[in-house]
Parts: sequence; structure tokens; C-alpha cells
Amino acid sequence: MGISYKNGSGCPDPTAYYAVQHMEAEEKRLHIRYPAGQMVLEIERFFPCTVAKARKLSPLIRWYCEKTEREKLQRFLKKQEMNYCSRIQAFQNREKKSEDESEKRDLQRRIRECERIRQRIQRNMEIFMEEGTV
Repeated sequence: MGISYKNGSGCPDPTAYYAVQHMEAEEKRLHIRYPAGQMVLEIERFFPCTVAKARKLSPLIRWYCEKTEREKLQRFLKKQEMNYCSRIQAFQNREKKSEDESEKRDLQRRIRECERIRQRIQRNMEIFMEEGTV
């Protein structure tokens, strides 16, 4: 999203610009505040995570995250799953139309990679659902 550094009249408006930048950055973080401290995860970098990491993280999220944080994670994972589904569909359509064998192999590689990530996202969602996290 974001806004321009300059306001409507063309003058620099750093306060509004940096405020919006900070709000957007916070939206991409998951805050886990537990009695001994806190953990902040960059959602886009951490997820989808391995099954082992998801199993370790799930109780922390369930016990120490606010409901809004859990909902934010759920929205992110669903959005990512839809994103990868559409990528897979686009690559499959391009593969059908392509006649170049090297391009087809590259597209098949991309499809496999997207499918692997999509499955990891689904597994993360399953783990969080099984354990009552989200």
C-alpha cells in the first residue's frame, strides 16, 4: 500500500510517511509476549516453516498471542495458500501453451517448487488448527 513522501500540495510530509511505513511493518509481524519476555516474528520470512518449527511454535502462539495476532497469522497463511494456488495454475497454463522443451522443464520445476511451498503452508495451517492455535 504506502503513501507518497510528499503530501497533496507537493511538500515533504515525513511524519505521515514514516507513520504509515511503521504501521505496514507492524502488520507483517507476529508478537508473542510471554512472562519471561517476548518474541517477534517477521511473518513473511518465517512462514511457511517446517513441521518441527510449527509444532514448537504452536503452543507459544496458543498460550501467549492475542486473538488479533492469531487471526493475522491465519489470514496470512490463507492468503499465501491462495497466492501459490494461482501461481501453480498460471504456470500450468503456460506449460500447456509452450512448445519449447527447456521452457516446459523450467515451468515444471516452478510448479513443483510452488506445490511444495503450498503443501508446507497447508501443513502449517493443519498443525495450528489441530492444536487449537488459530
